[in-house]
Amino acid sequence: MITFRRSGTRAVVQIVTPLLLATIVAACGHFGTSPVHTPVTRPLTDGETIGSADRSASAGDQQVRTLLSLTCTGGRLAVRTRLEGLKAATDCAKIPPQSVLDRYLGQAVMISYAGGHLKIENPSAGTIDLVVDQGNVTVSDATP
Repeated sequence: MITFRRSGTRAVVQIVTPLLLATIVAACGHFGTSPVHTPVTRPLTDGETIGSADRSASAGDQQVRTLLSLTCTGGRLAVRTRLEGLKAATDCAKIPPQSVLDRYLGQAVMISYAGGHLKIENPSAGTIDLVVDQGNVTVSDATP
């Protein structure tokens, strides 16, 4: 309810705050919370390359990918970079030991997928070649 009252030459507006506050909350979302980001997931295509291990790269899909984690549990490989996550079915027994993976973590990597092989490359650390279930590799953006 809005009420106008004249007091001399000035108009005073009184606003019933609960109604206005409810309208603002409904229009703007919840106070103190961020909108929830739903990652976009798509199949990784045969022959696709993600990122670049070149620290000077910055344009488009050639942005530098920093490897954050590589895990495998119950036949599901999960690779996470600062820009996306990849998932694939694989034999977890064939994943390199943690001492090898540690050379890649925190490093710029290029990830390529072709012929059932997911390769993670870094110029100084080398290449990890993982055999994955062909046609069952997905990539999702990791933006917050």
